[in-house]
Amino acid sequence: MMQSPPAATPVEELRKQAGRLEAALSVGVATPTTKAVHELRSSTRRVEAQLELLATVKGLPPYRPAARKVSRRLEKLRRVAGRVRDCDVQDKLLKDEDHAMSSAVEAPSDLTKSQEKLRKRIARDRQRSERKLVAAIEQQLPKLTRDTEELLGALKPAKELEVSVDELLATIAQTMERMLRSREKGEEHLHDLRKAAKRARYQCETMSGSQAAAMAKRLEELQDAGGAWHDLLDLATVCHKEFGAEHPLSRVLEHLRDERLDKYLANLEDFRSKHMHHESAEAQRKPPQRAVAVTGAKETRAVRAIR
Repeated sequence: MMQSPPAATPVEELRKQAGRLEAALSVGVATPTTKAVHELRSSTRRVEAQLELLATVKGLPPYRPAARKVSRRLEKLRRVAGRVRDCDVQDKLLKDEDHAMSSAVEAPSDLTKSQEKLRKRIARDRQRSERKLVAAIEQQLPKLTRDTEELLGALKPAKELEVSVDELLATIAQTMERMLRSREKGEEHLHDLRKAAKRARYQCETMSGSQAAAMAKRLEELQDAGGAWHDLLDLATVCHKEFGAEHPLSRVLEHLRDERLDKYLANLEDFRSKHMHHESAEAQRKPPQRAVAVTGAKETRAVRAIR
């Protein structure tokens, strides 16, 4: 007997992810540790990803007004939690546990002093951001719970609706392809590509079957490469503001940032070549783009694409 193709239940999956988020918020408001804040951010993203996927599904009852209310509350929480998460990531980078900074050619012998000074500044920023996060959770959690219940109530008639995994994967692939074909350039677009890969990964992880698992793994690799670059991009900017662009630590971070950018661009090119099947042979023969991160005197950030 032939096995039926894998199917997904997007409404039921939304309910699961909403429950996970509620638990993460309860932990976050009580003990906003690094792990708790990361789980909170991840949970908001997973619910947002599921709502985005639901928007592509046909045959659902009217639910969009309720979904918009939930999305607005999620965005508020995610942004406030993001400030705390940024501090946690930057502190970990400055600890230099992999010795990436201390082993850099540009690294002076007294680099540790600058790292510790910047860590203290980031710790103060985290304390302020943490207080704002706790206040935001206390304010938004009851309202989010109410709005989520309204949303799930609107979707209840479609609770057991099954959608072909193949159809959902095709939709995800089309979304990524549009992003990769975009003529937009620069760091914001590269960051948007990373976020799109993250949403697509979360969507794939809710589906059964080897094809969805393989796509999720590949998207995670792309997301991680983009994240490694963007984390250093942000940290370099913080360092510029604290010490100036000519400071040795700023130079070290710029060097590491540009290394991660090269790896991210290579990862994007590899993903493009393997997953964009409709490109012409001529387009596939073109060399990959190389982006160079540039820091100006005014501490602005830009990425210039060079063919």
